[in-house]
Amino acid sequence: MLAFTSLVQENCADLPSGSETHRHLQMMLQNIRKMGTIIDELLLLAGAHQMKAGVREPLDMETIGAEALQRLTQIIEEHEAKITVPPSWPIAVGYGP
Repeated sequence: MLAFTSLVQENCADLPSGSETHRHLQMMLQNIRKMGTIIDELLLLAGAHQMKAGVREPLDMETIGAEALQRLTQIIEEHEAKITVPPSWPIAVGYGP
């Protein structure tokens, strides 16, 4: 779906950037990428669930939080959310991936 939508967008490159078709293609690309991310994360979660419970390690919560914020940037901007990040993160133990 991503390749096809990208191809359509390339073939419609002469459309004005503010046109309805251009906006719809942009929205399609964003949603396809989101869907891919969700699928990847669900597969990762399923793999973590199958791991033995004994495989745990200290986690870098600051990095994990920053990555989550990065993935949510568009939603945060759309809803004008204000995110407060703690000055220090608690120690968490778990399966990193």
